[in-house]
Amino acid sequence: VVGNIFEGEGFLGPDAAPMPAVVDGDEVVLLGQFFVGGDELQVGRCGPSVEEEDDRCVGATGEVGADEDLAPSGDADDAGGRDEGGGNGAHDTDASSCKQSASTVDVGQHGPMPWADSHCHLHDERVDAEHAVPAARAAGVARMVTVGCDEATSLAAIRCAARFDDVWATAGLHPHDAVDGLHWVQALLDDPAALLDDPAGRRVVGVGECGLDYFYEHSPREVQRAVFAEQIHLAHDHGLPLVIHTRDAWDETFAILATEGTPDSTIFHCFSGGPVEAERCLALHDGVFLSFSGIVTFKTATALRDAARITPLDRLLVETDSPYLAPVPHRGRSNQPAFVPLVGAAVAATKGLEVGEVEAATWSATARAFRLPNGVASGVAHVAAPSA
Repeated sequence: VVGNIFEGEGFLGPDAAPMPAVVDGDEVVLLGQFFVGGDELQVGRCGPSVEEEDDRCVGATGEVGADEDLAPSGDADDAGGRDEGGGNGAHDTDASSCKQSASTVDVGQHGPMPWADSHCHLHDERVDAEHAVPAARAAGVARMVTVGCDEATSLAAIRCAARFDDVWATAGLHPHDAVDGLHWVQALLDDPAALLDDPAGRRVVGVGECGLDYFYEHSPREVQRAVFAEQIHLAHDHGLPLVIHTRDAWDETFAILATEGTPDSTIFHCFSGGPVEAERCLALHDGVFLSFSGIVTFKTATALRDAARITPLDRLLVETDSPYLAPVPHRGRSNQPAFVPLVGAAVAATKGLEVGEVEAATWSATARAFRLPNGVASGVAHVAAPSA
């Protein structure tokens, strides 16, 4: 069956054009530009519907909380308390109920380069890299940076990157775990190959994610500040990009960067501020990048889209933060790098640009931010937009 499934009602507004699709059994294959919304049917959503705009996703400033959507694994303790936040039963759904293949997603006209997911957690068992990486390639995603949050996940990220030509890794200590100390990070960055007995350990391309999280305060604030400053020093000493996680701590984040010096390449991961915070970040220097996640597809994220609108394309990245923060229409389910084109499409709609322009620009920006080669690994699908 080929037909117009629904009219969008989400951030693109009630006047969005109908979206053609092919329905084949349990699979929905999108054939054109992605739109969000629809009360009765979310094209691409599988299993039971998920409540829209849960109050727990609205932060103190009225912005959607960057860390509130869970992968379907349970509460924050089960998930490691990283980027998913406090949990929500309505969002916790068994991933096995999701029958749609991520590789079926298409978001319209592609640019000359594929997509890059600047921040994900491929090494997380809920993502399952052995399936997620091929699915991402099939969806046109040719570069993924898998990010460590403590010693165990940093080592897992490096080992994951060693298995795939199109995956790189970072190593660092998340503010939640700042009390655990940084004794291991220096040794890993000094010689990751020796530590892992694997030459591919040299695929470490950043320090982090690190920073301040005053929303949960799983570690005391003074400890978070000290550990953040130490990791800024490590980025300077090793000439590596810095990946920042900041929540409810903008002023102190900027103060520490001013004291320690913002590294030549600095990425504000899962940027969740508004235009004011975006301008402050961008004013630090030309090597600062803002990375936008699936939050940009959430209906209430008006200030975040305003921030994306003013961010220059050459300093804008897109990410999934998978398994967290799945974009609409997958919100509340386990995220994966194959969904990063949906984030890019939302950014394109916000900025009034062609999707392919955002695709090409974010590919190049990710290469600059992490100092990666600009080539494309083999095995990546490059799906052309359907003809009218």
